[in-house]
Amino acid sequence: MKSNAKTKKTEIFYNGSCSICAPEIHLYKKIITNENVEGDGQLDFVDISVSAPDEFSQEDMLKRLHAKLPNGDIVSGVPAFITLWKQVPGFKGLAFLINLPIIKSVAVFIYDKILAPTLYKRYIRTVKNQNQCDT
Repeated sequence: MKSNAKTKKTEIFYNGSCSICAPEIHLYKKIITNENVEGDGQLDFVDISVSAPDEFSQEDMLKRLHAKLPNGDIVSGVPAFITLWKQVPGFKGLAFLINLPIIKSVAVFIYDKILAPTLYKRYIRTVKNQNQCDT
């Protein structure tokens, strides 16, 4: 028997203007769509490149992947990726692997100290170059 109560979804906040982030999220969406027979996925993808939800700073949101869990908790960085991957067919094993304590510690360090700052700086450079070309 199906419940009529609407299940809250996990919201994934991503930078849709990032040349790395947007295609990656598009891949996850495509996999979910292709694998999801009922069409009732547990994820909502929110492009925050235009504006962020009121309770968040857009600049902070653009710096890394964020997920808002059904209970209202917010996770970012590697924990947000783990949350996402757990719900994407073909990525559940990766979520399990990255969530192992030693691997997770290394992944968090690499993402927080290298990947996220590098991608954000690249995004800012791209936006500045586009703005210069528009003038």
